[in-house]
Order: sequence, then C-alpha cells, then structure tokens
Amino acid sequence: MPVNVSAAIRNGVPFNCLLSECLLTEIYRVPQYFAAPGEGFSHVVLDADDFRAGVTIDPEEYLAQNDLSGQFTNDPAWRAWVRDCCNSDPGKLATKLHVVLQVSQELSAWPATDGQCWKADLGLGEHLLFVDGGEHPVPPFDDKPHWRNAVLAAVRIKLDATGSFERVGAQVSYRTTDDRWLDLLRLSVSSPEGSLSSPLATEELREESRGIAALASQIRTQVDPVGADPAPLRELLDALQMAPLTDDADRRLWFLRLHDRCRRFLHSCGLQIEAEAAFEQVNIHRNEIAHEGVERIDLRMLGELQQNVYQVIRRNLSRDGQKS
Repeated sequence: MPVNVSAAIRNGVPFNCLLSECLLTEIYRVPQYFAAPGEGFSHVVLDADDFRAGVTIDPEEYLAQNDLSGQFTNDPAWRAWVRDCCNSDPGKLATKLHVVLQVSQELSAWPATDGQCWKADLGLGEHLLFVDGGEHPVPPFDDKPHWRNAVLAAVRIKLDATGSFERVGAQVSYRTTDDRWLDLLRLSVSSPEGSLSSPLATEELREESRGIAALASQIRTQVDPVGADPAPLRELLDALQMAPLTDDADRRLWFLRLHDRCRRFLHSCGLQIEAEAAFEQVNIHRNEIAHEGVERIDLRMLGELQQNVYQVIRRNLSRDGQKS
C-alpha cells in the first residue's frame, strides 16, 4: 500500500533531480572472531565490475581507503551513519572482524521528478532523501546477491564460522548528476546469538584474507558460469547465510532449508545426500525435526550441517579446478 510521504516527512520539501549512480553498502560483523587491538587491518578480497568486498577490523578506516564511489569522503552524513551503525567505540571496534560489501550501478541521469526526492531536517541539519513510499517509481538495481553470498560463504568457509553474521548496517544511496548524495528512505504501513570468540593476530588475518579472496573469486566464477546452470549453487549459497535466529523454530526452519538446498546441489552433481557418509547423522536429525515431537534442535548437528556444506562446496571447486 502506498504511503503518504508528505505526512511521513512533515518538515520535508520535495525537489527534482537526475540520478547518476546507485550505491549499496552492507556491513556485517563476524561475532566469532576478533583481533588484538593496536595495528589496524583492512583487506579487499574481491573487486570486479562495480562490486567491492573487504574484511576489516575497522569499517571506517576501510571505507576511508576503499570506498567504491567516494561517498565516504564527500558525504559527512554518510560517515556518521557508518560510525553509528558500527557502534564506533575506539576501544572496542578495533577488535571486531567485519565484512564490508559495496555494489554500484550507473543510472544514466534517471529522472527523479515524481516526488521521490526530499530535503528534510532530521535534527542534524538538512538531509537529502530518496523516498520509496510505494507510490512512485524507483530505479532498477541489481545488488548482485550471488556475489555477496559468494564472499560471505568464502569468509565462513575459510574462518570455519558456523554461527550467524550480524548485519550491523545496510544503506542504499543515490548520487545526483550535480554530485549530491541522497539516502534511501523506505516507508511502509532480533536477538543476538551467544557464541565463542576466537582471537586472530594481524598476520593471521592477513593470511586468511588472502585465502578468502582466492576462494571468493573461485566461487564467483561458479555462480556466473558460461554454459552451465548456476542455480543449485546460488540457492545453496543463499541458504547458507544464516540470519540471526531467535528461537528453535527459526533454527529448525533454517536447518531444513539449508539441508534441502544442499540435497539439490549434490543432485546437480550426480550425487545423493543419503549416500554421503558425512551426512548420515545430519540426515537423521533432519528427519527428526521435520516432524512433530522434536521441539529443540541439536546445536551440534546445526554446526555439523554447516561444516558438511563447506566441504561440499570445497569439493565442487576442487573438482571443477581439476577439469580446467
């Protein structure tokens, strides 16, 4: 249902503009890992075709050096957003491992002349907004979800991370042809999981990041292949990205979905999940939680399923590498 934008932004004034670029920035925190405070660390792991991804212990520092579009340098409001969404406490932020993903798309002077663009005072001075209230058109945008999942899967596999990643921030921004930035505002009528933390020295992070870069590149070639069907792997990578799970009902649904996508992927490789020795106990537990009577999921099986999926992906990449 469309939203009355004027009522939602009471102190706003609409204006017309032409859009030259759309930028999506997502920041994830990997709660299972931290780095010793002191020396900063940032590493770009994938940079291709208006898509850039990196691992860092300081998203502000990373974006100051590696921002895909230059928004970090030219937009103070956006720098403040990065600082706020990452809870930038100098004593704490430097120990957290983050994944920063950015996708940019050329919009070729797309006309935002139907009431989408607004100037508003949000308490910090004038703010420029692109408002999606469901009434007016928005530019088409490919956020490259398969590439994003390839990077996140590479981080999971290389760091052997089996918990959920915390999505601490996501923002879509639009650049106008006169070089102003507008933040997307969508108008419409989670509990963190506990986990063990593992320290990583800066040199370990550097080595792991090189491995993540190589693995992400390998996976990306598989989700964008020539003459092959990428759907089973794309679906598996998508299912692998565990959202914060608040209760056992969420965990059961996620477990069943990941198991199903893994089964489909193995089938596309000419294999049966029932015949895979590593999945024997996982398969039993999958059948248990699919029926009434089992209310609590076995967290050990939850981790084992993820580990098995990592091995399936590694095996597939190794097999394709041998073919080439």
